[in-house]
Order: sequence, then structure tokens, then C-alpha cells
Amino acid sequence: MGGIETEDRPLLAPAPSDAASPIHPRPGPRWLPAAWAVLLLLTGVEGLHELTGFAGPGLVDNGIHNAVMIAATALCVGRAWYEPHCRPAWLAFAAGLAAWTLGDLTWSILYGSEAHLPYPTISDVFWLAWYPLMAVGVALLIR
Repeated sequence: MGGIETEDRPLLAPAPSDAASPIHPRPGPRWLPAAWAVLLLLTGVEGLHELTGFAGPGLVDNGIHNAVMIAATALCVGRAWYEPHCRPAWLAFAAGLAAWTLGDLTWSILYGSEAHLPYPTISDVFWLAWYPLMAVGVALLIR
């Protein structure tokens, strides 16, 4: 009726077996929207701190920033665990975020209150590990 039809359904209509395909993923866990909302709120607080300097450096630079990084890493791991499509790429992204988060955490714990900072630091190793891990993730998505 006015379009190309296959098997008594429109061409662009999803087949019944497409319910859990990458195009039509299964619904996520119920807590996921709340986790994204909290992450968005914490990221907004961190951004506001960067723009205005409110709340002092300790709470936001160390506490909230590290919480945002840990939450982002957990969400990437959750994405890889929950949805098998592109799992290797998401595991590479999660490993990259975990490396960056470890760099931030070691910086906060070891050097956060020092006036004279050493160079290079152990944090640099973790931060530099981020680049190849993210490149692997992008390459896996492209293939």
C-alpha cells in the first residue's frame, strides 16, 4: 500500500527478531537514567567551579572531580557488560577512563596539597596510558 513491502510488512519496519539488535537495543536498567542525572549534575557543579571558583579547590578538584571520573568509568564498564554490541571497544574506553581516573586519584592523594610538584609523576604514567587505550577503542568501533 503505497510502499515497498516485504513479508507483509513495510520495508523499514523492524522485524520481530530485531528487538535486541544494535539498531533496537534492549531497554537499559532502571537505575541508569538516575546515574546519568547524577553524573550530569556533578559535571555541572565541576564546570561551575572551573568558571567561578566557588566551593574552594579541595572539595571540587579532588572530591567531585574524582567522583565524576569514577562514575564515568563505571558507566563505560556497565555499557560493555550490559550490551554485547561493540563490547571490546567499550572495554577499551573503560580501561582508558580507568587509567585516567587512577592518574587523577594518585595525583590527588600524593600531590594534591604539595606546593612544589615533582615532574614527572606516577600520575603521568596513567594519564599517558589513556591515549593508546582510547585509540584502540576508536579503532575497534571503526572496524
